[in-house]
Amino acid sequence: MEYLYKLASSVIAGIMIGVGGLAYLSCSNIYIGSIWFSIGLLTILIFKLDLFTGKAGYILNGYGIKNLIIIWFGNFMGTYITSICKNTRLVGLQDKVNQIMMVKESDTYFSLFILGIWCGLLMFIAVNTFNTYQFNFATIAIIIFCVSAFIIIGFEHCIADMFYMIYSNSLTFNNIIRIIVISCGNVIGCNIIPIYKVKEDKRI
Repeated sequence: MEYLYKLASSVIAGIMIGVGGLAYLSCSNIYIGSIWFSIGLLTILIFKLDLFTGKAGYILNGYGIKNLIIIWFGNFMGTYITSICKNTRLVGLQDKVNQIMMVKESDTYFSLFILGIWCGLLMFIAVNTFNTYQFNFATIAIIIFCVSAFIIIGFEHCIADMFYMIYSNSLTFNNIIRIIVISCGNVIGCNIIPIYKVKEDKRI
């Protein structure tokens, strides 16, 4: 029952990342769109939903790999559900998402991996700030800035990329491998600060 609840939570989280993706795609200005994308992560944090990049930074605190795998698949299912919108008048957004996927598909695995690391770092900063400090304007600002930064720079977020891949009808074996490579990069990035903190605590 515990794993079923976690799966349900992760599916809803995936749906919200998809909603954030739709908000981004609906904006002609990348800067404004990147801000609107953060509605996904803000909702996930407020309702304590399970997002892969939101939990990956707590492996050193004992968060299980099995849980992460369940969340990864649940998030995938959630983005798939949101992608149903491509069968509505929002199908017009496919032109923009196709361009996004062209860039990702022409990139190397190594590049995607590195860009995934830096996205993971920003996601941990956003999530841990929310989990550690009081929920206020500064906390919201940090979350929005971290999300906006990874989009504007072009870092790779595995769950967002799941949504783009499905929405653009690009669900292929090679693209799934790309998602896995990005996921590995995200996990490493999410643990850069936690690893530093562990070593710092031991030094003290």
